[in-house]
Amino acid sequence: MISVRDGQNHILSRITATVAPELVPVTRALGRVLAEDFQAPFDVPPADNSAVDGYAVASADIPAAGTSELVVVADLAAGSIFDGRLTAGQALRIMTGAPMPAGADTVYPQEIVERDDRRVRIGPLAKGANVRLRGEDVEAGAIVIETGTVLRPQEIGLVTSLGAWQLMVYRRPRVALMSTGDEVAEPGTPRRPGQIYDANRFTLRGSIEQCGGEVIDLGIVPDERETLRARLHEAAAGADVVLTSGGVSVGVYDLVKEVLAEVGAIDFWQVAMQPGRPLAVGSIGAYGFIVGGWASDSKYALLGSMRTCAQLVSYEVALALSVLGVVIMAGSLSLTEIVAAQSDTVWYAVPQFVGLVVFLFAGTAETARAPFDLPEAEQELVAGYHTEYGGMRFGLYTMSEYINLITLSALCVTLFLGGWHGPGWDGPSWLGPIWFLAKLVVLLYVFIWMRTTLPRLRYDQLMRFGWKVLLPVATVNAIVTALLVVAL
Repeated sequence: MISVRDGQNHILSRITATVAPELVPVTRALGRVLAEDFQAPFDVPPADNSAVDGYAVASADIPAAGTSELVVVADLAAGSIFDGRLTAGQALRIMTGAPMPAGADTVYPQEIVERDDRRVRIGPLAKGANVRLRGEDVEAGAIVIETGTVLRPQEIGLVTSLGAWQLMVYRRPRVALMSTGDEVAEPGTPRRPGQIYDANRFTLRGSIEQCGGEVIDLGIVPDERETLRARLHEAAAGADVVLTSGGVSVGVYDLVKEVLAEVGAIDFWQVAMQPGRPLAVGSIGAYGFIVGGWASDSKYALLGSMRTCAQLVSYEVALALSVLGVVIMAGSLSLTEIVAAQSDTVWYAVPQFVGLVVFLFAGTAETARAPFDLPEAEQELVAGYHTEYGGMRFGLYTMSEYINLITLSALCVTLFLGGWHGPGWDGPSWLGPIWFLAKLVVLLYVFIWMRTTLPRLRYDQLMRFGWKVLLPVATVNAIVTALLVVAL
């Protein structure tokens, strides 16, 4: 048995990574946790402006004592700009928030002046009075909200005042919640003799949602070992945390602790508190990625892998068509002959620029680089990717990602960037591998930069772009290239 504090510390020590970030509109950002510093894109105020309703004047026209009369040349409302410039002896009637006109640096509140038709009488006033200077509140580039901030209404108002309509926030942690035991009945249904209505699950649900979590409610699980085992697997595959109520004491039908020990591991059991002493914390082992959807009876990894495969298929068509123009120009499918053809003329990146662009877009999608990084863009359907793919399997998957990336970059260099030929001059033959490697490294850097910089797109945007943009463009490019080769 351990203390409450030790139990809390142990649970917190198991949390070694944050959930993935996602881009959400500001209308859905309330209560979310900001995943990156938010910087002001421009100064606030964006220009010197009036802090009051009154009259803008030049400080040179302000009398040291007594009064002075100025001619009112125009009225300026907030949201408008005065195109002219105030000269000596002129004033401009100005509303609060309106940009200061050229030639003026001070504003008289309308309450302290005397207006007579097109003239206004003013007295002494400090230079620069009632003027809000550009950048006075926030300077461009300043961090106005830091990473990790829980977004309240005031933060939402701040970012929208700076023109932002979407924010990068951390995904809500998914918490699978279930009650266990034949003695528990669902509220709103008939209660058999000996049963009680389930209150714990709804209390816990409220606490989870109040703390910002997303609940996956798995209902009530009966005291059946195999049913409980399957439900725990399903919960672990689709959630970051699994929370159960009941079944961890020492009764004959308290099966949760036993089943958890069979399918995973128990970190500790029993905490020195009353009520709630029989509390167990543990973990469930991870499965592989695609087949994990079947192995764990989880729909998340399965549907996620199916959608990923759909993306790959859609972009493979455009990828193949983008290469067709190169093959037509070289008159061969041999990579060696394609490189040799580029030594006699400009690299195919020039006449086949459209094909190169399509190849890079489709290749980026094929290698799951941002913004086509579907497993992190479509959180709801690929939750199993993160929970079922762990340990050595995840390492092997990452390694295969980079093998794909190197292969794609090598193909791009070979097909479009002259292969082992230098730009205009090859030099000695031993420079060939160096030229090839240099181009390869540049492409790899670009792909890695994209992964760490660009935001991710929604699944529907990815599929639409593949079928409605890249596929028609690649088809037209291949047809035009064939017609030009035949004509010339």
